[in-house]
Amino acid sequence: MAKTNQKKMNGNEVQQAIDKIATDIFESLIPEQEQRRIFGQTLQLLANGCPVPPDEIAIRLQVLTDKVISTLRGFGAEFDKDGNVLGVGLTLVPTPHVYKVDGRKLYTWCAADALLFPVMLNHTAYIESPDPVTGEKIRVGVTPDRVVEIEPKSAVVSWVKNVDATNIRGSGCCHVHFFSSPETASRWIEKHPDKMFYPANDVYQAMKHIILNKYGDMTVRQERICC
Repeated sequence: MAKTNQKKMNGNEVQQAIDKIATDIFESLIPEQEQRRIFGQTLQLLANGCPVPPDEIAIRLQVLTDKVISTLRGFGAEFDKDGNVLGVGLTLVPTPHVYKVDGRKLYTWCAADALLFPVMLNHTAYIESPDPVTGEKIRVGVTPDRVVEIEPKSAVVSWVKNVDATNIRGSGCCHVHFFSSPETASRWIEKHPDKMFYPANDVYQAMKHIILNKYGDMTVRQERICC
């Protein structure tokens, strides 16, 4: 069994570590309020489980379609052959992180996204994601206010120390996973020494604090729209 050599951090230290990376990402990719509104509106529409035409986002926000597309491309968004948005953090394209909301099966790019989006979108989500070391399923229930269930209770989330904003998914998202315990996370970090891990609930609380205190303009009320 791998030893857990990582220094235990208190809630404030976890908050500071996560705040640094999350703020770097948001300030690099969506520094303008209009861009943050585009990001939030896109997530809102993707949560309905349908590809999203950029024109629809533009009409809803009364901005140029080109602005919508350039903002989302800067974030590494996924598009289908017709130019509709398939994903930007929350995605219709399968990943290891299953995100279930109101009976719809969606996915997220990373574990942190899965914990963050219930706060941004004001809904309850149920997450299933495999430990990349053992394959054990981690199951998490998240509301806009708190983590209501997590199994196993020892679950942690890996985190990056640095991120390349020009390749947010490759340098960040692809390294942010759920693990069933600190021990399995430590085994993974032996091969990824520039990474950290924190208790899943601490990551949720840190992300919630960042959104509500810094980026409330990305938080939108969910509206159900048929495909």
